[in-house]
Amino acid sequence: MSRYAGNVRPELVEELSEHVIDDKIEKTASESKIFVVSDIHLGWERSNVAAFVKFLDRLIDERPSYLVICGDFLDLWRAEFDDITHNFEHVFVRIKRLGQQGTKIRYVLGNHDYEVREHLAYFDSFPNLEIIGNSLVLDRTPLGACFFIHGHQFDWTLRHCVRFYPAIGRVVRSIYRLRRRLHFRRRAKA
Repeated sequence: MSRYAGNVRPELVEELSEHVIDDKIEKTASESKIFVVSDIHLGWERSNVAAFVKFLDRLIDERPSYLVICGDFLDLWRAEFDDITHNFEHVFVRIKRLGQQGTKIRYVLGNHDYEVREHLAYFDSFPNLEIIGNSLVLDRTPLGACFFIHGHQFDWTLRHCVRFYPAIGRVVRSIYRLRRRLHFRRRAKA
């Protein structure tokens, strides 16, 4: 009988599944080393990219079984996909390296990177990377079964607006482009 971490029970997963789509249940070895990260927001000027790169370098040394990226890895509400992949190539190189070393990378989409679905071909060259729509269950981890979800599905406004994500992203990106053209920057605090 599997142990379940925290409140992750089979009936909870079934109940949550009513609110999410594209769930994935994956069998894992009980000795798996799993790292989880979310809300990197690559493409937003306030993203702490340097700290994330250090984190990835540590993972390359650690060689974990899994890296679960639990949503909002990219911020497609604030930047264009092509700009992000160009400007942060050094990040993507490290993620590819992790996959080449055998780390299984599971990318659960969040509300700011939901549009990644339109760019799946870009990720075809990433070994061991799988993009998952909304939630992931890793069974038989050292903690028992673990359920991973970004969480935007539980925000009432976002849950009912999923079909509008691409439009929301376009509007927000337009505002950011306009801010950059007008050289509008927040003033640094003294």
